[in-house]
Amino acid sequence: MLEGVTLNGTARKAQLNGYTAAGKTGTAQKIDPKTKTYSRTKYVGSFVGFAPVENPAIVIIVVIDEPTGSYHGGDVAAPVFREIAEQILPDLGIAPDTEIKSPPELFAQVTQHSEVSAKMLEEQAQVEESRQATLPN
Repeated sequence: MLEGVTLNGTARKAQLNGYTAAGKTGTAQKIDPKTKTYSRTKYVGSFVGFAPVENPAIVIIVVIDEPTGSYHGGDVAAPVFREIAEQILPDLGIAPDTEIKSPPELFAQVTQHSEVSAKMLEEQAQVEESRQATLPN
């Protein structure tokens, strides 16, 4: 079931190139300390995943506190999991367990729902730009 989350569910952005992955997304509203009710603007987005599926070598949890723009775990945390996992697995000497796809094939998977995907890609680019701007030179 957890592999289905990355293949067809809310964490498609966690799909790894060359490796199978599985996990669970999370999206939570934060409590507004003034009203003591759920905030309508502040969230926590998360993804916890592992790879490769059949013989896990890594488990990673990504928690984004108060993301800007999109706030769902599959949109903000799953791509971070992917970036980390795709760097760590080869460094650990873990052999790929699925076919390696070219960037156009990976892009085709993301853009199959054109309007929604275009918005998601735009938001992801904004998040990446913000992240790059905050990194030290």
